Amino acid sequence: MEREIIVYTDGGARGNGSKDCASAWAYTLSYGSHYKEDKGAIRGATNNQMEMTAIIEALKAIKNKSLPIRVHSDSAYCIQGITSWIHNWKKKGWINSKKEPVENKDLWLMMDALVTQCTDIQFIKVKGHADVAGNIRVDALVNEAMDELEG
Repeated sequence: MEREIIVYTDGGARGNGSKDCASAWAYTLSYGSHYKEDKGAIRGATNNQMEMTAIIEALKAIKNKSLPIRVHSDSAYCIQGITSWIHNWKKKGWINSKKEPVENKDLWLMMDALVTQCTDIQFIKVKGHADVAGNIRVDALVNEAMDELEG
């Protein structure tokens, strides 16, 4: 079996949409016996922005982007966006199907640039709050980060 970098990401926002809400992201990376995790929190970001930031930060942390990378996320928004919707957004000048500017364009551009650097990357949808160890861990990290922010 070929070695793969296994990535789990998550993001969240307590009070999603409010300008002062606690928002956080987290990721885990594993490759063979190597393991890394990270998290961060800010105020006022949306759940979707934090889900995207988690993927961006994870991809930034991967030094060797020629290895197979498997990104697991419970965010249909991120997975659909980066694997499907982004192609039409680019063609249509970053206008969505409702003829409105694409939300979070800056984050989509960052994510797309990082994904383009990867030789072999796949995005895998996992069910949120199901019994998937990697997803449980990143969810816990997101909550820790929000707890620390709210102190």
